[in-house]
Amino acid sequence: MNKLILAIITLISTSGIAQTISGKILKADDGSALPFCTIGLKNKNTGVTSDSAGNFTLTSNEVIATDSLEISHITCYTKLISVNDFNNLSTKIIFLEPRQYETATTEINALSYRTLVLKCIEKFHQSKRKNQEITTAFYRQYHEENGTFVFFTDVVLDIKFPSLKNKQEQVAIREIRRSHNYESNKEQHGDHLIDLLGDNPIYYSDGTIFNKKSVSLFHFASDTTIHMPGCTGIKYYKTADPEQPLETGKLIISNSDFHLIYYQCNLKKNPLTVTELSASNKYPYTWEMQTTTLKAGFNWVQDSIQVKSLTKSYDHQLINNTFGTIDYNVIETFELTILEDHNAEATLNKKFRLNGGLYHSKYPYHSTFWENEIFPEEFPIEDRILRDLEKKMKIEQQFEEEGKK
Repeated sequence: MNKLILAIITLISTSGIAQTISGKILKADDGSALPFCTIGLKNKNTGVTSDSAGNFTLTSNEVIATDSLEISHITCYTKLISVNDFNNLSTKIIFLEPRQYETATTEINALSYRTLVLKCIEKFHQSKRKNQEITTAFYRQYHEENGTFVFFTDVVLDIKFPSLKNKQEQVAIREIRRSHNYESNKEQHGDHLIDLLGDNPIYYSDGTIFNKKSVSLFHFASDTTIHMPGCTGIKYYKTADPEQPLETGKLIISNSDFHLIYYQCNLKKNPLTVTELSASNKYPYTWEMQTTTLKAGFNWVQDSIQVKSLTKSYDHQLINNTFGTIDYNVIETFELTILEDHNAEATLNKKFRLNGGLYHSKYPYHSTFWENEIFPEEFPIEDRILRDLEKKMKIEQQFEEEGKK
């Protein structure tokens, strides 16, 4: 991931001269790599995450020699090291001491799962970002119709998150590639990119488990499928009937500080709901949702929470208004991965707007940008998607043609 961040900044950054700090994080007791460490500049909104091998690359135009790197991991004690001392390390390796969890585990076991969730929600709301943040992100969207993939797009964009001044996300598209649209149901799509951002619980928690007033509606239990050191996995459901819950999910919470690490919410159609067919002649089908799954991962930098990834997938049926038959089963998936925080000065000349326009807006296709090894390495296109989309034309040719429209 860090290699991807560095390459994108090199390719398309409009900011000033930046300093790059690269290194590796290992556990002090056994020398093993520490993935998913958070590395940031103390008291500055700059941070990255180490990759699966413990490597990281932090790039910022705010670095000075007296700054301190703050390195944290849920299983280890947080460490501070000055930028000057780090630059003097010959190996550029930082060792973190593992936490001792006996006390924390005893405390967690003594808590009810509901109390643990309440403490997590309290910390969640206390730690919200107070200032507007601008990040670069990678977004992928693909549609499946009656078991066949029919649409695909990749986007690199900047996101301006809500603030006191701007109440809604705004986006600035940097690069885009999209396939032809082979959907035969002619469904009119909304702006799914903006919709996905609207599911970020950091800013939109009213209709979720993170609404303090709603916690009493949920039931909680241990999730024994979660095996993450120093964390507790909790599963939940929202209904009086645990055999047929309409909303289920899971939370992963850090034992030491009650930080939320992961959130998943699953919704399904109420079987008692009767769908009324539309009488409109403009579109011959009625849309009926079946299931929806939202997943969110989070980073914590200096006690502030940041969304790391958002993924949403939902399947719905299109019912023929004339015959009442199910003509189409459609699954749509949206994946957002945050890549890097950006200084606001780097985006002064960018045009942010309230919609993505990923279906019909004109965007030039730059093949050299997407041919960089970072994309096939970090975000490969699945063979099953390519197999369906390339039945009539190679995907690269589709990207070229869509970029000329």
